[in-house]
Amino acid sequence: MLKACFECLIGTNNNVVDNNTYGTSLNGHTQTTMWSTQENENIFLLPRPLKIGNVISINGNMSRHKENIYFKLRTGESLNIIYQMEIDFINNRILFTNSSGHNKSTDQIPSEIFHGSEFCLKMALRESDGSILIDVAILDNFIDTLELENNCRIEDVKSFTLNDNIHVTELSFMYP
Repeated sequence: MLKACFECLIGTNNNVVDNNTYGTSLNGHTQTTMWSTQENENIFLLPRPLKIGNVISINGNMSRHKENIYFKLRTGESLNIIYQMEIDFINNRILFTNSSGHNKSTDQIPSEIFHGSEFCLKMALRESDGSILIDVAILDNFIDTLELENNCRIEDVKSFTLNDNIHVTELSFMYP
């Protein structure tokens, strides 16, 4: 497990993936990689490809100025975005955009969820009737269930990005 954590932090030229990684948890500061497409974005490489039953949990603190927060699930080398979540504090909405550019708003309102600087995002992958679903929760609030498009494969997700206005204190990948 130490080898898998070390390789996800620094990268490796070895394409072999240790699929026996369980309960992998990485803690500490974010690292911006050369793939960043924006100056204020941090990219986190996943320790191994995602599968049904996996959970990503991100804990941290927001900056004092509540700016928009963007979270993006991205594929490998091309860094295509499979899903993007935008928490828009100015318009007080949460918006999801899939790989085709279709938008979906939620009934949840950021001003009712965030009362301080605490940030916690949890995404859990599951399957239902042949579709891959992503359950999204922020702090203790269930936000929405997203359906992955048929042309997207969850195994192709290699990284995710998050604004640098979130200081990540704990990053956990749970692989049951």
